[in-house]
Amino acid sequence: MSEEAPTQAQSAQSFWAPHTGVAVAERQTSAWTAVRPDLDWDWDWEAELEATRQFVPGGAYVSTQDVMDVLGPDAQDILNSVNMELDQLLELMNAKTTVLPIIRDDAGPLTEGLAQCWEELEEGLEDANLVPEPQRKAVVKTEQDTRSPWKRRFIKAAVMATLVSLAGGGATALAMDKAVTVDVDGHEMTVHTYSGTVGDVLAKQGLSAGAHDSLMPSASSSIADGGKIVLQRGRTMTVSVDGVAKTQWVKSLTVADALREMGVKTDNAKLSVDPSKQIPLSGMSMDVRTAKTVTISDGGNAPKQLTTYAVTIQELLKSLNITLGADDNVAPAADTKLASGAQITVSRNGVTVVQENQDIQPTTQIVNDPTLDEGVTQVMDPGVVGKQTVTYRVTMHNGKQADKQQIGVQVITPMKPKIVKNGTKPLPGDEIWDRIAKCESSNNWHANTGNGYYGGLQFDIPTWTSNGGGQYAPRADLATREQQIAIANRVRAARGLQPWQCAQILGLT
Repeated sequence: MSEEAPTQAQSAQSFWAPHTGVAVAERQTSAWTAVRPDLDWDWDWEAELEATRQFVPGGAYVSTQDVMDVLGPDAQDILNSVNMELDQLLELMNAKTTVLPIIRDDAGPLTEGLAQCWEELEEGLEDANLVPEPQRKAVVKTEQDTRSPWKRRFIKAAVMATLVSLAGGGATALAMDKAVTVDVDGHEMTVHTYSGTVGDVLAKQGLSAGAHDSLMPSASSSIADGGKIVLQRGRTMTVSVDGVAKTQWVKSLTVADALREMGVKTDNAKLSVDPSKQIPLSGMSMDVRTAKTVTISDGGNAPKQLTTYAVTIQELLKSLNITLGADDNVAPAADTKLASGAQITVSRNGVTVVQENQDIQPTTQIVNDPTLDEGVTQVMDPGVVGKQTVTYRVTMHNGKQADKQQIGVQVITPMKPKIVKNGTKPLPGDEIWDRIAKCESSNNWHANTGNGYYGGLQFDIPTWTSNGGGQYAPRADLATREQQIAIANRVRAARGLQPWQCAQILGLT
């Protein structure tokens, strides 16, 4: 019974097995042995090729010119026939995990051409310049301008093998091609790649993980078909909370999530940016203002409690449209930062200049008259009230007058003094008053017995003050004998001696 040829899927799963970045053949006689039965298939030729890459002058990796040299002028037509771009072919051939396909014996003319390439490949491996240490026997030539004919044969064989596989003639078609999901900041996309590591896949998409980014798996991790790569890119977030700025790298995409990541509390706070807004990759700056309950007193007005998002007292006053005059002040100072429970007091200290129209009361001019009895006065001219304008500087504190100072006077109409005649004619002797005093108070001119009458002549307060005694003392007992006699003479001139009972007893009336 003849052996059935392996399917493409079976070849991909079992014929090649990865080993240190190179596919190692599980030796089967149904494929390559049919093409080259004369070769020793127990020889690990792929490992040899991988090792040989390290010793080929200029490297054994395939360049654009290498492929163009092999395919010739029909290169683009050949690539179009297998639906592949040149850069894809280069990536596939240069990847360290590239699996060269098995060429089945029914692959047609391409297989025959490839068999011939393998003869050249076998001959090239006998080149002492390509044999790895320590088996190398000849001196290795490493001149930079030397281009090994083996490298061209290797490239020709690899290109032909790859094209046969892409055309459907190989048992394994593009085992390197993987569908990988790349998640960048929550946005997923599926890419097809020949790259073997996470870092290579990202690089093909123009991406890389920076120092503040999060990448899973790591850049050096290998990636398989159906794998997923998650890249969260960091963003700088500067948040000023009541004037205190904090800058931090965040992985969050929205403002709300970033504030939570930074540990910024936003309960009852006012944000300068919508919490749902996306943070650009270049970063963002924003303000957070917390709510504060404060009490403010403005001038003489009653204290008022309110809630504010202002940072300083100055901002609070501005938000309330409260302005300070040149002489006003606020406590604490306007640049003080606010906190809940703060007490703010605005003092209104205005200084104004005012003018008042006032009367000028007549002064009294005394003219002594020796023809009048002592103690007797007569008004000769009542005088005339004058007019004047008086200027004051007035200081106000919280709506109340705190100080008033006169700074100028302008007389409009002068006043005319009052003229009074004062009698200076001696009375018939002061001995009359000594006799009355002896009867009234036993000649005690400072008598104050508590009976409502005072002094030597026992004046009551109304009689004393109404006759001018206040100019000497508030009560008669506090005045001198002479002063008391002077007031008694005034009373005598107006009423005689009738007010004194002792005068009647003494028979002086």
